[in-house]
Order: sequence, then C-alpha cells, then structure tokens
Amino acid sequence: MPASKGELSAGKDSGQLAVALIDTFEGAVMRAKVERSRAPFDSFERFVLPSLLI
Repeated sequence: MPASKGELSAGKDSGQLAVALIDTFEGAVMRAKVERSRAPFDSFERFVLPSLLI
C-alpha cells in the first residue's frame, strides 16, 4: 500500500533516510560554494528529495 501524503513509504528506515538527506544536502552546499551557483540546490530539490521521500 502506498504511503499517505506526509508519511514514508513502507520499508524505508527513517534513520538511514535522515543520514542520506544530510549527506546529499551537505554535498549540494559544497558544490554550490565551489561553483558559486545555486544549481546544486535546485538539483537537490528537484531530484534528490522526491527520490528519497517517495
């Protein structure tokens, strides 16, 4: 059964998800500083968040 809006899908570990979100966001922060661009944040929001949270 799919998760209701605002809930994690069955089988996703919330602790591992939190670590993955922090790791990928920190990577986006580092790339944004190096590139002097907000593109890594846009990519994080458009691709990473939906794939981890759905």
